[in-house]
Amino acid sequence: MGRDYEPEDISPAQTELATSLRVPFVTNPYPRWFYVTAVVVSDDLWRGLVPTDDEVRMVSSFAEEYREHWYNATWKAKMARFAPYDIDGGAVGTYFIKHANGGWGYRKHTWQYGPQFVPQHGDDPQPLPKVLDRVHTMVDEVSKRWVGWKAARPELFEVVSS
Repeated sequence: MGRDYEPEDISPAQTELATSLRVPFVTNPYPRWFYVTAVVVSDDLWRGLVPTDDEVRMVSSFAEEYREHWYNATWKAKMARFAPYDIDGGAVGTYFIKHANGGWGYRKHTWQYGPQFVPQHGDDPQPLPKVLDRVHTMVDEVSKRWVGWKAARPELFEVVSS
């Protein structure tokens, strides 16, 4: 992390809660920085809505699970010193969007082909917990690690998704 952090891709809609939970609201799904987890919030081309506080907490928990699984204490401290959000050029970042229909989608920053987000805006609206499960699904099975993470935090994940 040789450069100084400049928050140039952060949405004007960024909330204090989201910042305190290390959840950046970015203006597009192609930000300059490699955020580990972000939410696209924009009223232009992407039309990403501002998430509710409960949704921000769920995304934060998703990011926390990722940090706990992939990073040691030294790297987590390094990210915390560098910026108010988790940034790692070697991570496969996950970007979420809340569509105008209230449903959610996600993308990985490495995707080069296909739809921008899945599910897409025109698809049946999917609640955030179901989309978080989808990120953790291989073939037809949700990761046992993710299922255990959610079970330990019932106050965040009240909606049962399959």
